[in-house]
Amino acid sequence: MLELMTMKSTNSEHKLKFVNLNKWVPVAAPSGCLNILCISDVHMGHGRVPASKIIATCDEIMTDEAMEVVDVVIVSGDLFDKRLAHDSDDALLISDWMDRKCRQAKRKNVIWLILEGTPSHDNRQSRWFLHANRSTGSNADIRYYENIVIDELYPGGPTFLFIQDEVNHDANKTWKQVCDLMKEKGLDKVDFAVMHGMFTFQEPVRSIATHLEERYEGIVRHRIVIGHHHHPEANGKIRVPGSVERLRHNEEHDKGFYFFTWSPTDGVLEETFVVNTAATTWMTLDVVGKTYAQTVGALNKVAKHPDGSHFRLKLSREDESYAALSRVKNLFPHFNISTKVIEAAATAENTDNLIDTPVLPSINQENLSEHLLPRFSDVTNEDVMRIIEMELRAA
Repeated sequence: MLELMTMKSTNSEHKLKFVNLNKWVPVAAPSGCLNILCISDVHMGHGRVPASKIIATCDEIMTDEAMEVVDVVIVSGDLFDKRLAHDSDDALLISDWMDRKCRQAKRKNVIWLILEGTPSHDNRQSRWFLHANRSTGSNADIRYYENIVIDELYPGGPTFLFIQDEVNHDANKTWKQVCDLMKEKGLDKVDFAVMHGMFTFQEPVRSIATHLEERYEGIVRHRIVIGHHHHPEANGKIRVPGSVERLRHNEEHDKGFYFFTWSPTDGVLEETFVVNTAATTWMTLDVVGKTYAQTVGALNKVAKHPDGSHFRLKLSREDESYAALSRVKNLFPHFNISTKVIEAAATAENTDNLIDTPVLPSINQENLSEHLLPRFSDVTNEDVMRIIEMELRAA
């Protein structure tokens, strides 16, 4: 579980709370305030986590009871994992889910703000939400952003800055465009920013594509919600919801979404990270040097994990289990078992009896003929000198 982190709202200090999804009971926001739910990096259509599983997670998050008190849903990019064929099973499931969410948004009067994420993931497919909204006749307030945009939630309401991923290779150029847009609209600050990309604190080494925190902290009053990194984080006004599901190995950390209550007079009143305790298991088991029986025992210890869980065995080719890998997999057909092979450490050669290695003389323009002439005993000196002359010219 993530540790509690102290945050500061406009006029009071409070803590970012953590709660498990099955115990999360959102309450209605005070009059004039907004409850805002932020999800990111959903990656529907992922190759190794079924769309049906991801959709079930989203449905558990956005139940009718929850949407009764949620005012705004923010999707901060990467709703999709890859481009999908329209007739694929995943596309049909996702289309049906969008239809249901549009009808729900209309019934519950929920505003959806959907940002385009990384082009290679979203491929502008989040626009399907707009089509679903029209085709179902829902006419809910669903908005899709694929450019740098500043939008009011409602006339006189909070302002949102939207910045999609890879809008420019150079983050300085993006910053200039943001400043120009702010100037055009006569604004020195916005209330919120919704972004997809990276800040400098998320990268060990800063690149030209990385946004500078201090720039956006200076123009955003309340919260900056940014997608792309799958690990949830909090830094100043910046909130990284992370992904709602585990999608690969090395994602053993908590998954879930971010939820907060905002007051137009007092700023952020309360904020929570809701943990998806049913997130798909991706776990590495270190069985280097273990016997086949010990490896089976390690898997038996995690046997209560749900079907479809992913377990990676860390081992070497010399291990007994490596040769018996097919037998291991046959014992646990309900798990996805892969390997992380560790190469045995290279051993240094015994140099005690090595024959002395002859030292090769260096060859230069002065001694080139001396070294080459003896090697051309079957050709004339004239031909040899011509070859030497060509070598010297090439050098």
